[in-house]
Amino acid sequence: MLKNKTYRSTCPLTSLLDITGDKWSLIIIRDLFMGKNTYGQFLNSPEGISTNILGTGQPFARHWMHQAMVHVDGRKMSKSTGNLVFVADLRQRHEGAAIRLALSVHHYRRPWNWTDGLLGEAEERLAAWRAAGAGDGALEATRAALDDDLDLPGALAAIDAAASEGCGVDQAARLLGIAL
Repeated sequence: MLKNKTYRSTCPLTSLLDITGDKWSLIIIRDLFMGKNTYGQFLNSPEGISTNILGTGQPFARHWMHQAMVHVDGRKMSKSTGNLVFVADLRQRHEGAAIRLALSVHHYRRPWNWTDGLLGEAEERLAAWRAAGAGDGALEATRAALDDDLDLPGALAAIDAAASEGCGVDQAARLLGIAL
């Protein structure tokens, strides 16, 4: 038995395909028969077919996340205030893994303040993880933290604890995109 579901379109074909599987191919064919032939016309259809689906047939992303506000010296980081920090500039002085760690110490839902001190702390953390060597220390704890609303600070804390106990942490670091 089907549960009540709100459909984006009143088209019976769309409703059926929502239930049975991939709908985009048939919806595009339907719209072609109805005379649509430009991206703009497809974008304005009731289903709102995006250009990435028109180009590849696949959705670009199923989940969207928004980063909380980032500040620099207590002021919102923005182009209009001219206080942007560019990764390309940071890469000239710091390793990419350290930059990634510096950006990972805050939860994505909470506003935070960028300081250059974050990079020094990240470089120290990276050195400690490398000194701990290879192994699967904190691997399950890191997975659990990431599964818990992408808790990067929790994942970092788990890896830090394992490294301080002398356990190798390269596999857990790899989950965060850090190659040791």
